[in-house]
Amino acid sequence: MLVQMCISFDLKKKSKEAAPQLAALARKMLVFDIETMGLDARKHAVTVVSTKDFASGARVNYEFARVRAESPHLIPALLEEMVQAFEEATSLCAFNGVRFDIPFLATSFSLDPGTVARWVLKTSDILESSRLLHGSTFSLDLLCKTNGMPTKISNGLQAIVMAGERRWQDLREYCADDVAILCRLYCMKNLVHPRSQKNIDLQEWAHKDCYPLETQTQATGVC
Repeated sequence: MLVQMCISFDLKKKSKEAAPQLAALARKMLVFDIETMGLDARKHAVTVVSTKDFASGARVNYEFARVRAESPHLIPALLEEMVQAFEEATSLCAFNGVRFDIPFLATSFSLDPGTVARWVLKTSDILESSRLLHGSTFSLDLLCKTNGMPTKISNGLQAIVMAGERRWQDLREYCADDVAILCRLYCMKNLVHPRSQKNIDLQEWAHKDCYPLETQTQATGVC
């Protein structure tokens, strides 16, 4: 399979009870994270991109390193699937996505400037918002520790090792876990800033399609 998907509820339901959930999918925040073989997109490849629909809980892993190693001719199709998902999302969400993930994807896959601009403009990024509004930055682990949440299960350097050793499942699970952490943070809505200890109201930082879906995200088990 090009991608491994896990959908939290049956999109084919036609009952009246399912209608609000199905309607919610027309407006979705797609939470994502990427792993790479290094920090220079001109030299280092993207190994995996993991996404999760904040409204429905649907998850997808775009396993570029695995496909590159096993069926390289399928890379264009895999990239097309990923770009389509990002384009169809009404908003995106990432940690350091504005300054790292999206620019890295743009360089690595030669995305056109218009596509990159659309993605940046519709991305909710806790780290970027803190940089602009609070004048400080922090790691995802520190944000988790400050707010009483479990930290990351690994790190970027280990992800490079995983890809090099073709430990595809470990790599996929690590990237997907970072996405799950972001979803849990957005479910909390109000966070303590790791540096200033001030309140972060994510409803002020997120795009409008995030929290109007509160009923749906609770119903589908995302939060």
